[in-house]
Amino acid sequence: MKIKANAIGIDDPINVKGSVANQDKADEMLIKLLQISVNADKQKIDDSKLNEKQKTQKAIEALQEERSFTKDAFLFLKNILKLTDEQVEAAKEEVDFDGLGSYLNYVIGRLKGQSDEDLELAKKVEEKDPKKE
Repeated sequence: MKIKANAIGIDDPINVKGSVANQDKADEMLIKLLQISVNADKQKIDDSKLNEKQKTQKAIEALQEERSFTKDAFLFLKNILKLTDEQVEAAKEEVDFDGLGSYLNYVIGRLKGQSDEDLELAKKVEEKDPKKE
């Protein structure tokens, strides 16, 4: 299958095999993506009862988790898309954290059998979802 890579600064689509191994890697990455989202929501829980030291410790833990996730995400993309180290470094310069999450959702969706059209339609529906507002 062809996966678009414009979002990470690569003009030509990349051929990727929809193998069981790649789908398993996609599932593992999706679990990490969902976990960081859940953990971010937990961070939003009222922490007014925490002292400054506890708040700082929570912030450090959140940053460590985010950095670990980012490393895992780019390793996943490197392995799935067969990127060079130079392409990975260029991609890191190209996307922000939200863009990385969106691109991971795209790649995972493609590996799970969704077409570009299916993913585009799902994105439009999500953007219009009144529950999101």
